[in-house]
Amino acid sequence: MMPTLLGGVVLSYIAIDNMLEGPLRIFLKDYIDLKEFGSNIREEGLFYLVLGLGIFQIIIALQSFIQPVIEINNGRIAIRTKEKSLSVVKDVYEIKSIEIIEEDIEIRRVEKEGYAASTVLIEGPEGPMDVSLVLDLALTENLLSKGLARDIIRRIQAKRKDLDLEVDTTISLEVWLPENAPELSEEDSKHVSSEVRASSSKFHRMQTEISGELDDSTVDVFSLDGEFDISFKITQS
Repeated sequence: MMPTLLGGVVLSYIAIDNMLEGPLRIFLKDYIDLKEFGSNIREEGLFYLVLGLGIFQIIIALQSFIQPVIEINNGRIAIRTKEKSLSVVKDVYEIKSIEIIEEDIEIRRVEKEGYAASTVLIEGPEGPMDVSLVLDLALTENLLSKGLARDIIRRIQAKRKDLDLEVDTTISLEVWLPENAPELSEEDSKHVSSEVRASSSKFHRMQTEISGELDDSTVDVFSLDGEFDISFKITQS
């Protein structure tokens, strides 16, 4: 570091001294035929170049005082070390002799779109430990079908309670789903029938324009999240 800094200072001094007609230039005039600075374009350009090199070496030397920094961006690693002012390497194995302490590391979690994550502290076999939970928020046809079945079951069970039906009393069930409702799978349809103790059940896909055919006082209607209405009818078997 010191040779680089010293070299930068010397080069900068030589260039500035000649530009400002300093002691060194005055001394050289006694032995070399030097004219006023600026009268020779080539000489002027040379000393500007020397000044630039000197300042650059000083900057490199001063950077060695700064703790090494690693930045990873788009798969490339930018590294500043005592040996290199700023270099870009392709592979991690090219980085050598870099001391990294715990305070140099900052870990950030960025949740992927469509997922939710949370980290909780639990008591493990060897003491407290962090456990991260990741939830996939994607709504598949299977999940939508099971969610629809759950809501239908909840409404029918509430209706059974209103009718004061015994737990083992079987019913006949009809359900009308609008065309914009999720598809109810055969497996979930059977699950609905089993949960509400329906000895017979029918599930209809109803067109919006013919919804007036359900003007039966025995038909119950409920809204699912304000998106569509589901109608159902139960009778005691």
